[in-house]
Amino acid sequence: MVLEKWAPQATILQHTSIGGFVSHCGWGSLTESMKFGVPIIAMPMYHDQPINARIVEHIGMGVEALRDENGKLQSEEK
Repeated sequence: MVLEKWAPQATILQHTSIGGFVSHCGWGSLTESMKFGVPIIAMPMYHDQPINARIVEHIGMGVEALRDENGKLQSEEK
């Protein structure tokens, strides 16, 4: 689901069909995702978000999407 406006994030995250959450790694989004046990696909942008993404990986709550120096998604496979 992609929305351009506000969405009831906590309600969405606790739905049984949610298998993961693509997040910019703002602290509020991460804590809500962790509260409901939803794995995080981290796509940090700036400020504290890259550090938050590394914390998410370190505690086993998610993975960070690989991107190149221009911000484009990458693959580990060659």
